[in-house]
Amino acid sequence: MSQRQIITSLIFHGLILFNLILYGFYPNFYTHGFSWMTGGTSSPTLLYVACYTGQVTTLSLHQHQDGGYDLSEVSRRSDSTASSPSCLALDDEHLTVFLVNEALKSPEGSLSSWKIDSNGALKEIDRVDTIPGGVSAAISGSSLSTFSVGTDNRLSPLQTLTFTLPHPGPNPARQEAPHPHDVILDPTGRYLLVPDLGADLLRVFSIAETTNEMLERVAFPAKPGTGPRHALFWKPDGQESTFLYVVTELDNSVTGYLVEYLQDGELSLQEISRSSTYGPKSAAPKGALAAEVALVGEHLYVSNRYDGTFTTPQGRASDSIATFALSATTGRLEFQRLSPAYGTAPRHFSFNAAGSKLAVAVFQSHHAGSSPLVPKGRQRGFLQRVLGRDDGGISDPSQVEGENGGQDEVGEEASVVLIARDVSTGALGLDGPVAEIGLGSKGDGGQATWVLWDE
Repeated sequence: MSQRQIITSLIFHGLILFNLILYGFYPNFYTHGFSWMTGGTSSPTLLYVACYTGQVTTLSLHQHQDGGYDLSEVSRRSDSTASSPSCLALDDEHLTVFLVNEALKSPEGSLSSWKIDSNGALKEIDRVDTIPGGVSAAISGSSLSTFSVGTDNRLSPLQTLTFTLPHPGPNPARQEAPHPHDVILDPTGRYLLVPDLGADLLRVFSIAETTNEMLERVAFPAKPGTGPRHALFWKPDGQESTFLYVVTELDNSVTGYLVEYLQDGELSLQEISRSSTYGPKSAAPKGALAAEVALVGEHLYVSNRYDGTFTTPQGRASDSIATFALSATTGRLEFQRLSPAYGTAPRHFSFNAAGSKLAVAVFQSHHAGSSPLVPKGRQRGFLQRVLGRDDGGISDPSQVEGENGGQDEVGEEASVVLIARDVSTGALGLDGPVAEIGLGSKGDGGQATWVLWDE
């Protein structure tokens, strides 16, 4: 497949959803999921943020002479035709951002391309509609679509595959139909892997070299009721093995697989490691939902939504981010720690090129000033696990408007928080964000869904 030839997007409930692949822009994007942003050493200056309430905001990151940082707003796009922006991807060579509109409150989703001007503001180039249909069209809308990208960054539909489910899964509220939730390219560039939360499957597709057609291969079943949400491939430097890591939302787990390429053109996945996103000795808090996954070096990070694991001295809650160490030889996972996300519902996060800072998009920010966050029931100090906790911060995630279709009843301002990362140990900062900016309350830029560095 040639460069800039294909964009892949996911649709469920008739709505375009969550992730797109820009083939040929960044080979490491497909190899390591979103860890393509962790190579290089230059400092970023701009970040792009999508919010469910319809805004796409450009932020500028400044470093002061004393070493401190602040985030400021450069521009904000508000477009009623893109009512639920949920995913962004960058083509910095062509100064273009691609935007997925999930369309929670409209009959059609969309995929659009946006030109980046000299100060980082966005101007729309092109927009294409996706399969129409609301929640009532769940079965027909459980789809995977591809689009071609022209030299002028204009978009053209290529192919759509629609999936069905003979009966609801073990979690009928979330598994009444197939919900393809992510799409990643393997390190060879020949296979797409799609975690399907509704069908408990890892769907596999090969890509025809001449036509770019997706050809369905043997799918791999996940444990029933676990709900595969996001995934990434990892091929460690100097190693021949390829590994796959899959986050399952409904049981708050991450599973590692050894990937083998068979002579008949199929993939083989052998489970090698599995862990709760709260470690081997603790159950997930009630209402918690695992979300995003990213890789930096030999550390894997997974965000946990609605767990309220941490609290400030002022009594404000924060969800968590789990850190795992990876073995480059065996691919096994080792849980290391939980760290605060400094807000509720860290739906997406990404690292800067140096791997020294983590930007987190949170639906609601509960952080007050620079006060350190500590686990509930613990004194201030180095992070310790919270054992036996069952009072998860938001027991009903459907109360937060988004993919579960509920309403936001939390009432706090959405924000982007910047967290320091120790590049030698992989530990995330516990002494508060190094920078933070509010994005507005519900209806005014709130409910942040995606944050993207300009690297």
